Amino acid sequence: MKYILFTIAAFLIFSCQKESSSRKQIDCIEVDYNSLFTVSLEDEVCLPDGSSFIIKNIKDEFCPCDALCKWEGELKVIVQTTELTGEKSTVGIGSATYSLRPYILENSFVQSFVYDYELGSLPDCISEFDAQKINLKLTISQ
Repeated sequence: MKYILFTIAAFLIFSCQKESSSRKQIDCIEVDYNSLFTVSLEDEVCLPDGSSFIIKNIKDEFCPCDALCKWEGELKVIVQTTELTGEKSTVGIGSATYSLRPYILENSFVQSFVYDYELGSLPDCISEFDAQKINLKLTISQ
């Protein structure tokens, strides 16, 4: 009886682990290189070579309210990358600096970066900014 319970417990643990790994595959947004795709905060993107990244944070780094600025600032996106080797790192991409073609992964760089805000335009003050309402339109190239 003891062995039967042990076998059932082992089977249940294995089944749960199998389900969570397949769930991760479903949750990942698979994209092709050189194609425009839309993502939001906490979305995971899987590239054709097996590497991936997750949108971890979106920050409003524009000129603050009631300030006179020489530069308007930018929308900053923080991504956690996972290379083919499994190595993880954190990379920042800026809406004003993406044109430098920053490499976010060893073999992949940001070709285009556009964003829109759910309400039409970004709010006037940072206190009203909500990263959940940002949609990023990206193109990743090799």
